[in-house]
Amino acid sequence: MRKPSWSDKLDRIAEAAARRFLRALGVQNVGTIVAAELGTGWGDSIAPEWFIQLTAISDIFETLEDISGHARRIGIATIGGHRVVVVSGRVHMYEKNPKALYVLERILWELGIRRLILTSASGGLRRSVYKGDIIFADGLVKKGPSPLQGARYADHGVVLDHALARRLFVECTAQAKHIGTIVYNEGPEFESEDDRVSIDQPGAVSVGMSLVPQAALWAYFTVTAGLKPKEDAFIVAVSCISNGKEDPHGHPSNTAVLRSKATELGLVLEGVVKTVATIC
Repeated sequence: MRKPSWSDKLDRIAEAAARRFLRALGVQNVGTIVAAELGTGWGDSIAPEWFIQLTAISDIFETLEDISGHARRIGIATIGGHRVVVVSGRVHMYEKNPKALYVLERILWELGIRRLILTSASGGLRRSVYKGDIIFADGLVKKGPSPLQGARYADHGVVLDHALARRLFVECTAQAKHIGTIVYNEGPEFESEDDRVSIDQPGAVSVGMSLVPQAALWAYFTVTAGLKPKEDAFIVAVSCISNGKEDPHGHPSNTAVLRSKATELGLVLEGVVKTVATIC
């Protein structure tokens, strides 16, 4: 697979940032292959034992916007009895800084992460899906640009394990849960009924502004490293509905919804980590 011409430089930036993270943490390695990337509001569901701001390990993150529910930090937490690298606050494509998005995901890869749990807040596309419901993605649909746009890269779906998604759905104890396709839309605006109609498709239960870019990068890292997708490296995508089909979208309101569900989200994340961490 041909690497984009700009990736070597970004890889070096990520390698340096990973070394700074380890030095600040005072260890030689993170001691885990599991990471959780916490989307809007999910960061309130756990208490990291240690964290550092992203801007402290690389200045590429200094241009990012100040967005509600995104702390922009990386740290260590114990979730479900397992050590996990946690990222609170992702980079979105609509921030027009795909290089920062690439570097953030590459830092995790350089730290030895091979099991990535992606969480997000998203909008419901069905009237049977309500605020606070949990969605396990067994499919991701691309309706927006990729951080690898124009380059040859692995399809984002190759690292999403459908069987694992179904297993997590069955085992999850959340009161209201669904399994289905999450559609990716660049954002940041997505409010009207017309928006939903334009992006709707059979099997889609939710729409969000993340997951696919991260999955595309994870697929690219996996394939270019010669590893087996879904075996050597994979992702799990879990979302919480922050606005129903007829509710307005906005980061402040989305954050408030998820913060009100922090206890349940913590239990969902704990269950996912317990399963993912024990997969050989």
